[in-house]
Amino acid sequence: MAFSLIDAVRCGDTETAKKILMNKKYTAIDIQGSKNDGTALFWACCRGFLDILHILVIQGASLNSKTAWGATPIHAACDNNQPEIVRLLIKYGCDLNEKTDSGDTPLHLACYRGFPEIVQILIEAGANFNIFNSKHQIPSDLAYVQGYYTIVNYLQAVKQIVKNSSSKGKHKRLGDHNCVTCCLSQDPNVPREVYEYWTRNDICLQSCSGKENNLSNQQNKSTHHRNV
Repeated sequence: MAFSLIDAVRCGDTETAKKILMNKKYTAIDIQGSKNDGTALFWACCRGFLDILHILVIQGASLNSKTAWGATPIHAACDNNQPEIVRLLIKYGCDLNEKTDSGDTPLHLACYRGFPEIVQILIEAGANFNIFNSKHQIPSDLAYVQGYYTIVNYLQAVKQIVKNSSSKGKHKRLGDHNCVTCCLSQDPNVPREVYEYWTRNDICLQSCSGKENNLSNQQNKSTHHRNV
């Protein structure tokens, strides 16, 4: 019984998983798999099972339980391109900057995998984009190594926005703005193709109508740097 919940989630048997969770006598909600390879919540995040995630969290599942290699549920969601899961975990209060044993945060994984939507979700929620892993790499370094230059440029633009805001006495995390793209559209240092990529793919949660013209005289050229 102890491992059947994990098995059900890993196999995608959501009905069995729900039946187990509805049993009030079930108390092994945070138990790890046989190889310490994740709790039921970890695997629900891997698979993208929103309904099971809701039930697990309501019943008290730990948002920050770690696998043998130090990964948490939000690491699993970011590594498997599950943006809706990431949003829910953030809503429930998970640690955005938790590190694996190799020092990677969820943002490191999203950059390494090349998942721009998840990168933006994390940034808007206040994830640290200058944090180092055990190899002294920040998230944008991993995006650069993998050839995801739009993500590199995006993070470069975000860093510039934060720098400019701080210099003006503003200390808001990016999620407090209407949308990161709104900030990008108003910053003259952001390459046009970076701004257009994020708006064209409709990744932003809110539109920035009327802001696009601010970039009309901007240099239409992107720069690729390893360090953002």
